[in-house]
Amino acid sequence: MNRTIFWRSGCLDEIGLVYERAGREERFAAELEALEVQALEEARANCGLFRTSRGPLTLEQYDALPEEKREQVLYRLGRAGIAGMDLDHSDGVIHVKLSPIFAQSMACSLFVLLNSLEKLDGGFSERIPGQATLTLYVPLGARRGLMRWEMLLMGLYPWVKCREVSSGQASPSATPAAGPGPKTPTAPEREKAAPEEPQKTEKKGLFARLFGKK
Repeated sequence: MNRTIFWRSGCLDEIGLVYERAGREERFAAELEALEVQALEEARANCGLFRTSRGPLTLEQYDALPEEKREQVLYRLGRAGIAGMDLDHSDGVIHVKLSPIFAQSMACSLFVLLNSLEKLDGGFSERIPGQATLTLYVPLGARRGLMRWEMLLMGLYPWVKCREVSSGQASPSATPAAGPGPKTPTAPEREKAAPEEPQKTEKKGLFARLFGKK
């Protein structure tokens, strides 16, 4: 697999297992490579959503970041694209509410979701009969290109079947790369032009484990 993201930052603690899974079939490996390319494009195009002590993170500042800091931008952008996740073991449904910014962070958010599904593999899948339904609540205007990645999710995790439901929310228009974006969680200001480490979540239990401790 020709990887362009190595996730050395540890933001996604189970992502190595996702790559191992994808590496077993050439078509899945190729799709994961394509997901990397799209995620990198998203992070660079939307780096202005992150703030430094001097204002929004510029393209020049983003390009100068070390690899691990750029991974944190991808991770935080991906987290911003997922508004919530809830599990219903009784019905075998995984509810994932996507935020209005998802259209700008689709690939980054898919990496976060893949990491979550890897955590669920085995435990959740063994407790439900048949397939689990991954219900994605998608903002208006954010469905374009999503089916391709749903196929990847279902290929890597055969116990999952995807279902799209409209969230009723509208996606914001595209944001200039170096300019301020829609209101989303941003990194606190720092002296250096680099995004802050991903904030630690206060959520406990299974939901916290799904999204990792970073």
